[in-house]
Amino acid sequence: MDFHPPLVFHRFPDLPEDIGRSIFEVAAEAYHGPIYALVSKKIQSWVEPLIYRRIVLSSTTQAQLFYRTFRGPSSSKTLAFFEQHVRVFILSALSRTRDVAAVLEVCKGIKTLAIWSHKSSEETKKSIASPFLSPTRLSIIAELFFSGQHHFSHPIFQNVTHLEVVCYDNDDWEWDTLSQLQHLTHLSFDSRYFLVPPPSFSQLVKNTISSCPVTLRVFVLWIDSALPGDYEWEDINSIYEGRADFRAVVACEGEPGGEGVIQIQMYRGFPDILKDWAGLSEGRDFWTEAEDRIEERRQRLIETPQ
Repeated sequence: MDFHPPLVFHRFPDLPEDIGRSIFEVAAEAYHGPIYALVSKKIQSWVEPLIYRRIVLSSTTQAQLFYRTFRGPSSSKTLAFFEQHVRVFILSALSRTRDVAAVLEVCKGIKTLAIWSHKSSEETKKSIASPFLSPTRLSIIAELFFSGQHHFSHPIFQNVTHLEVVCYDNDDWEWDTLSQLQHLTHLSFDSRYFLVPPPSFSQLVKNTISSCPVTLRVFVLWIDSALPGDYEWEDINSIYEGRADFRAVVACEGEPGGEGVIQIQMYRGFPDILKDWAGLSEGRDFWTEAEDRIEERRQRLIETPQ
């Protein structure tokens, strides 16, 4: 759908400013926000807080451009502007670690934070461990914390409701500290980067969930679509059927296909995962899709004669 911002006031010269502003704000969120910032300085002041509400850096070029705006000597934006408006920060690109640390130190109002870049400095680790960040949705890797501090007692976890932990080894974290997360309702365990699959994914699910607070409603286990051909798929099937835990769902990045396809309840491409975390899903995000799969399984069990 094409939208031509300059024509709004030309066609409707008597349009009240508040209605015009609402039109541009909706358009900026639904389409390409930066285009509308070029219409006029007034409209720029309306849409820029929405443009910078969500910062999604999925390429090195995007990251460089944003950091130049954030702290470049010629930037027209103050640090107070970013502190006030940035609510979502997603980083999957390689970035200079001092830039990441600077953003986290300034943008204390971030509510959704996902950092999938493996470059981490002492400054970044200090920012992550500081008491000033309090997101409700968080996706994180152990490398962002100092050695020996891979636990969930840090202040950054205190208000988290939706948590994703990207792992390379099941021993990365002190899992028993999950019980301290009083607001946790949704947990995602990303095992796609395990160097060696665990002996039993179903046991991994049971052990992890046993450490969670009673508030947990959804557990998403992401597995690699290229599991060894001799992997015991019955182990995955016990999660699929709800025998490991009724709150657990098996997910895979990519498209359906290959062995074990019947045991995978949810497929998601990386662009969609990125949109899910940014709050820009076209439809339901993977969290609500997991809720649907759990409910479908519950209904299936009710309807199936024992």
